[in-house]
Parts: sequence; C-alpha cells; structure tokens
Amino acid sequence: MDKIALYVNGSLYEGWKKVFVDRGVESVSGSFTLDTGDKWNMNKDPLKIKPGDKCEVRINGDPVITGWIDSSSRSADAESHSVSVSGRDVTCDIVDCSAEVPSFELKNITLADLARMLCKPFGIQVVDKTHDAEVFPTVAIQPGETVWECLDRQARQRDVCVITDGKGALILCSLGDVRAKDSLVFGENLISSSVDLDISELYSEYTIKSQLPSTGDKTDSWEAPKNYIEGKCSDNEVKRYRPLIITCESQSYDKSAAERATREKRKRIGEAIEVTAEVQGWTQTDGTLWPLGAIVIFKAPALGFSSSEFVIAAISNSIDDNGTITRMTLKHPDAFLSDEKKKKNKKKNKDKEDYSKYWGD
Repeated sequence: MDKIALYVNGSLYEGWKKVFVDRGVESVSGSFTLDTGDKWNMNKDPLKIKPGDKCEVRINGDPVITGWIDSSSRSADAESHSVSVSGRDVTCDIVDCSAEVPSFELKNITLADLARMLCKPFGIQVVDKTHDAEVFPTVAIQPGETVWECLDRQARQRDVCVITDGKGALILCSLGDVRAKDSLVFGENLISSSVDLDISELYSEYTIKSQLPSTGDKTDSWEAPKNYIEGKCSDNEVKRYRPLIITCESQSYDKSAAERATREKRKRIGEAIEVTAEVQGWTQTDGTLWPLGAIVIFKAPALGFSSSEFVIAAISNSIDDNGTITRMTLKHPDAFLSDEKKKKNKKKNKDKEDYSKYWGD
C-alpha cells in the first residue's frame, strides 16, 4: 500500500486523508499540500507544525521533497477538527528571491559556476551532471529579477534541465538517461488520458539576434556593430508566413546563434503536444515510483498513438475520494532532449522530416 510521511524537525507525521504532491522538470521547486481530519478529541495534542519549519516528504520511504513549511491552518467544531499544511522544496527561495550580484554582469562563466554562485547564499548544493565547460561571454542580470529567472534563462540556451533531486540539491542535467520500467497502456494501467495539440506557437522562420563584445571599432552613422550575430532556422511544415525574431539573452557567436534557432524550433514543435495520463497507485509494477523526467512508452490507439515515446514532464501524486492516483503530464522528447539524446532514443521515422509523427499515427 502506498504511504506518505511528513517529517518536520525530525518528528514523523502520518495518517493524511488528502494528499497532493506536485513535481515537474519545468518547475524547479516541488510543492505539497497535506490534509488530515478526525473526530474531536479534547485530549489530543495539536500537530506541532509551523510555517518556516524544515520538512521532508517521503513517498513509500523515498524522499520527493525536502524543504520548508510555507503555511498551515487548523479548524475545529463541536465534533471534529482538521489540519492542513503546505510547503515546497528548498529551491523555493531561488524562485522567490532576487539575485544579488554586485556588478549585475558576469564574464566568461559556465552554467554550473553561475548556478553555484547564485545558489550559495541559500545553502543549496548544485550537482552538475552535464559537465559542460563552455562559458557564457557575458551574463547580464537585471536588477530585481529572481535567481531562478536568471538561471533558467541561461540553462535554456544550453538545453539543460534544472531540477531538484528531492533531497535538497539542485541538479543540472539532460533528460533521457532514464526509462520508465512500465509503459502507459490504454485498457491496462491507464485509467484516463487526454491529448492536447496546439500549434499557435509554431513559426515558419526563427531568427536569433545577438552580438559579441564590442571591439571599439567605429561604424557608419547608423552604428550597426561589426560584431553583429544572427542565426536562422526555417520550418517548412508551417505553410503560412510566420516569422519570429528573438533577441538572445546574452552575447553569442554565429554557431551558437544558429544552434539556438534550431533548438527553438525543435522545442516549440515538441511543446505543441501535451498528454495527460492517470494511473491507479503511485508505483510501477516493480514497486518503484514513476520516475520524473524519464522516457515512457505511451500506447493509446483510441487517441491516435499505437506506441510513442514521451518524457514524463510532471507528476502529481494524490489521495482523495478517488483513491491513490498518479497523474502525469507527458511531452515529446524534442521539447527537452539535445541532438545526441534524440539520436540515442530515436527508433523510428529516421528518414521522415515532417513532424506529423509527433502528433499521433
């Protein structure tokens, strides 16, 4: 039987009647809300849980959130009383708080070093699984922007996912190394599913504009710099004229600008489809939790998918009147995976360039 436990300041609290635990590869801080209620007992001590307390949420013994209690509420009447507590990962602080950098500009810094510098004041450990040594020539931090806004902006340029490990550390990684042991199959473990397709964010041409550090050279009267950088990528599957110009968040080079344009196209195609899938219980058949960020096979012929690979982009574990449920949000791997990961995981449609394959059979 699936069990959830809340540890607060070393004390264990169980027996929650309603549970909502949400985690996602695009939301760096997981969150939870736990509710309990029972018959009134005047001699029963109230739960000693206060906002600001350090906490840990474990599902079947595995830590999924390590962080802080954000809020708590209590209510009572003549016959019963109830308690509700909510909290988030330790990384909630980098989501909420402004980045403080003396000069608001950093030179020649890697993504990992940037993350470590920004997270150090909050006591958050950073684990770099990408080992990317490429530096950003310049990272400009806008006054008042949050740590997460700055970090996420730079990570997107490198196709790096920034997630937590459930134990209080921040992880820089690329997805696709882990595969779910079970498939999601309509008529077997899937109790409900839906597929949404939205192509409103696709464009016929993507242009990335940036520039290199100034050389100090004089230019013509309109002052167009000689170090101007532009990268382009077309999408022939978008038949209407729909150009998109993006100003690069940091200085770039010709190659990186072109690569960024290609990634922008691929990512938007991948994000055009979103699948939701619900299964009973919180674990796979081998007893392990459904793995966030893993590749999973989705089989739902009634929805147009005989057998397709998706990334588990978000997981919501819940207990309510419908029992114990895992609700997953699935996205196409192209929304997350680098070119190397794509080649490694691609098994079919190798010669097919159109992206109708993304959206069903």
